Amino acid sequence: MDIKKIVSILNFLSQRVNYFTKLKAAKLLYFADKEHLIQYGRSITDDRYIKMKYGPVPTRILNIINYPDEYLMEPDNRKYLHTFLTFSEDKRRTINSKLDPDLDDLSKSEIRVLEHVIKQYGHFTASELIKISHKEFAYQNASDGDFLFVGDIVHGLKKEHREELLRFIAEQKREDFELHYMFN
Repeated sequence: MDIKKIVSILNFLSQRVNYFTKLKAAKLLYFADKEHLIQYGRSITDDRYIKMKYGPVPTRILNIINYPDEYLMEPDNRKYLHTFLTFSEDKRRTINSKLDPDLDDLSKSEIRVLEHVIKQYGHFTASELIKISHKEFAYQNASDGDFLFVGDIVHGLKKEHREELLRFIAEQKREDFELHYMFN
């Protein structure tokens, strides 16, 4: 996972969404990943979502928000995170920006999708986002604590497009795996 990119995403959202809590972050990231996956064949965060009581949750990003100093083992990653963001100590974990985000970490398509998700969902309260996310097919189709299946996240696509997208994603993952072991 690209920590600088995640920090840039959280920072970008925190500057544009009022009272940006970890719950709002989880829901907005889910909708952004879903939209980017459908439009471009890849997620923005490269995280996996699990079904929790309050809706889909990005597992690794939640750990970064909840336990940044424990989860980020590399001192440079911790320093980078704390340069750009602060987190409140209460259970809501409000995320606040300290500096403008480094948009070089985000592609044009990712910025467009994040802006669209902010426009479409950013004005909702946390309670409203929970209700909206609970209506998602992927959330309804998963058991508590289970990962949401990518095929369910893109369920709204026509069957042939969904199958083509899933083949494309699988091929990308296979190529990434092969390249990783070829050069490491």
